[in-house]
Amino acid sequence: MTQQYPQPPAQGQPMQPMQPMLPPKKKHTAPKVIGIIALLGLIGLVSCVAMLGKAANDVGKSIEQDQQKNAPRAVVVGKAFTIGKHETLAGWKVTKDAQASGARAGADPGAELHPGRYVRQVRQGHC
Repeated sequence: MTQQYPQPPAQGQPMQPMQPMLPPKKKHTAPKVIGIIALLGLIGLVSCVAMLGKAANDVGKSIEQDQQKNAPRAVVVGKAFTIGKHETLAGWKVTKDAQASGARAGADPGAELHPGRYVRQVRQGHC
């Protein structure tokens, strides 16, 4: 094999100075890749925190609604009221009940073991 050397310029052409060979530029891909991965991780972390915050807020609202649903309510004897799906019509009253008060079977209905226990009595034809 013969080695090829640069040929001198032909007669009549000016000689151009040789440009120095510069080393190729480094592409610095590693810092770019690490930066992109860090950015994606940060976006993922922020979205997870947002979803957890939304879920916690929804649970808090649900608990509050449940507490409001089970809160005691003022009821006037004889007036109609509705609690959830339970509807009580007007005309109801509170009476003493021998079974609810703990009276024994066959005992005098007026004798009560636990006075003060009351149950509501529903008008006939209404449940």
